[in-house]
Amino acid sequence: MLTYIPPRSARKPPVHDGQPYDGSEFHPDMSRGSVVLESNLKEGGSFGMAIDELNGQEARVYAIGIANQLGMADARLNGMSDGVYPVNSDGIPLDMVQDGDGKALPPNHPKMLVAAYRKRILVTKKLV
Repeated sequence: MLTYIPPRSARKPPVHDGQPYDGSEFHPDMSRGSVVLESNLKEGGSFGMAIDELNGQEARVYAIGIANQLGMADARLNGMSDGVYPVNSDGIPLDMVQDGDGKALPPNHPKMLVAAYRKRILVTKKLV
């Protein structure tokens, strides 16, 4: 199931102060932005279904619908979106997880376990 990850200012309370936050972002005039979607579909210990869901047409349509709901006039996709990436149970992308000294954690550390996958989908309002 797809889940919308709102901008930081919309999260109440803010999650994990001091940690990187990975959420949707929109330009103040709502002319462009990015919608972050998450999927935790899992079958047989593999997240293959989550990756397929995030790369599918349903995710793109859902992202456009979110942008329209938030006030972006006639939202559309804006070029190529980023690839799918893993996040831990705190919602932090695994490539951003660090120890207290700012160093990457080893792959077997509990904070490096994949809990879900996310995708950032770029959106823009109709130009003409």
